[in-house]
Amino acid sequence: MSQPRNTLTYEGVLETFRETAEQMEKTGRMMKEAVLALEKKCEVEHKTCEEEQRKREKERKVWKKQHAHFMREWGDPHGDLIDKMVKCGLIERFRELGYIGSRIEYCRRERSFQNKELRIDNYLTFCLESNEFFVAIEIQRQLSLEHITDHIERVEEFRKYSDARNDNRRCVAGVGSKVVPDDVRNFALKQGLFVVQRVGNKLAVIPPEGEPRVWHPNKSQPIAVCQER
Repeated sequence: MSQPRNTLTYEGVLETFRETAEQMEKTGRMMKEAVLALEKKCEVEHKTCEEEQRKREKERKVWKKQHAHFMREWGDPHGDLIDKMVKCGLIERFRELGYIGSRIEYCRRERSFQNKELRIDNYLTFCLESNEFFVAIEIQRQLSLEHITDHIERVEEFRKYSDARNDNRRCVAGVGSKVVPDDVRNFALKQGLFVVQRVGNKLAVIPPEGEPRVWHPNKSQPIAVCQER
């Protein structure tokens, strides 16, 4: 016995069209809501990125302003300490470690570097430059963990700056003070930095744990117009 066939009616067809239209409208609303949600998320992330960038720029300006004020009030805040370290054999210690040859190209205090295209405007407290290496040393009267992390960031910026100038010298870094607290010294050594401090009546350069951290030139870094102050 054959099964009865469903009979299409005008009302049935209209109901099917109505249900289909409602489903398409519902799907359209869901897609529109999803697009709006995605746009809102992108907008929030963009604002967060801009706010973070403005925050870092503000912090950098505050830091430069404070440093400029300190310089006006007290002169070079690290000068006497740097001079004493140099007189006590700072250069000779790094020469013994093989980073400085018999002749030094540069021995600088307040080594400024700037590249507008890369948005770099910074400086290093003290540095030694030879044909193969650039030794960046952060010297503070009271060295802290924050000084170390800030110094690493500045060295990384200097690496980018050097790559833009096609400077293929390798960079190593160190931190120094008259007296370095144990936790600060250990943190610096674990970061692959040298620690310059007084040991007894002599100036010592303590090598990091394992291999020193080296900032190698980035061969893929594009050449950018740069300026040096």
